[in-house]
Amino acid sequence: MALFKRARGCCACGKELGATTGKSVKALTVTCTCGQTTKLEVSREWWASYRDPDGQRVRIKGLVTKEDTLIMLDGIRKSIAAGTYSGPRAARGDRMTLAGLVEAYFAALATTRKAYNLHHSRLRTDRVVAAIGKNLLIDDLTSRHGDTYREKRTAKGTSPATINCDLANVSAAMRWARDKGLTVNRPTFRMATLHNARTRFLTREEAATLIQKATELRPVLGHLVRAALASGARLGELTGAEWSWLNLEAGFLTVPSENSKTGRVRNIPVNSDFRQVLLERRDLAVPGARIFHQEGRRCIETTVAAWFRRAATAAGLGDDVVFHSLRHSAASWAVLAGVPLHVVAKLLGHSTTAMTERYSHLSPHHVLEAADHLLLAPPAPPPEPKAEPEPCHQDATGVLVALKPRAKAVG
Repeated sequence: MALFKRARGCCACGKELGATTGKSVKALTVTCTCGQTTKLEVSREWWASYRDPDGQRVRIKGLVTKEDTLIMLDGIRKSIAAGTYSGPRAARGDRMTLAGLVEAYFAALATTRKAYNLHHSRLRTDRVVAAIGKNLLIDDLTSRHGDTYREKRTAKGTSPATINCDLANVSAAMRWARDKGLTVNRPTFRMATLHNARTRFLTREEAATLIQKATELRPVLGHLVRAALASGARLGELTGAEWSWLNLEAGFLTVPSENSKTGRVRNIPVNSDFRQVLLERRDLAVPGARIFHQEGRRCIETTVAAWFRRAATAAGLGDDVVFHSLRHSAASWAVLAGVPLHVVAKLLGHSTTAMTERYSHLSPHHVLEAADHLLLAPPAPPPEPKAEPEPCHQDATGVLVALKPRAKAVG
């Protein structure tokens, strides 16, 4: 049995090249028959070579980590000796650990998923795996492990929504493993019921105080807060924004599909407040840096969230106010101003109005206006105001005579 990594590519002359190595390297330099040297990218996965019970040479793609691949080979060796060998696929799944699953899963997603979402999904998945156990075999994963994780995180004060997202990422990785034939295990994690129909939003006075404290803490944070309130943009959309996305003449900041949460191009409208922020950022622009940078470096979302927490505390706001509350505030202000929900959904970049329905309690007057259109007969127009009678007096004959304004004395 042998363990190796493969490298594949093409020479400049067009000939296909290939090589193998037993080392963990990223590239190999190979000399073609034409005399030219070419650097080939080495696969992330380890490969294994062995002979099955019939004596046939078998080459299979192993796992991302060398340790997991060695465990897999050991399982194949034992199954061949015991006469229970049923093929390489079963051995791969039976011996894969959670750590190996995470590596293989995200290596497969790297070419299809947006970097914006991939980074956060990896953080959430690693958090669950570290709590459950990296060396736990994926066939031994049960719903009880999810319950234990929820209990531990709840005791630390983590919100149910965060716990649900963490477990959902692990469930997605297990679905991928089943689709690849790596396991037949189907653990079901119980999700907590969320009650977030109404969301905390800021008053304009609170927003003004928050902007002041944020600017005092860090100018870029003050700009981010002002931009979020003026546009309803997500934090990731702002921290990732580049100058090439901006078209001030058209009045939009266009987020490409690969950087958008929904995977579609999103046009964020630029109003006068947002425009002022962008003009101020232009004076602080650094070549090659994003719009909202910190001394030329990109602002990391988790770092901005920590800055925001300090500014919110200084502004006298509770723990229920986070950076995403600025997006809710912008939406709530629009609804209170009479903007229809479907227009607010366009403003926020929601795929449907389902997410925007949480703001419906702020616009009951639209329901009352709509109810007037359901009448069998249109409502009667309001009566016209009556003209006030001219002042008059009764003369000696008993006739009412209108009083005429006296002429002003001249001179």
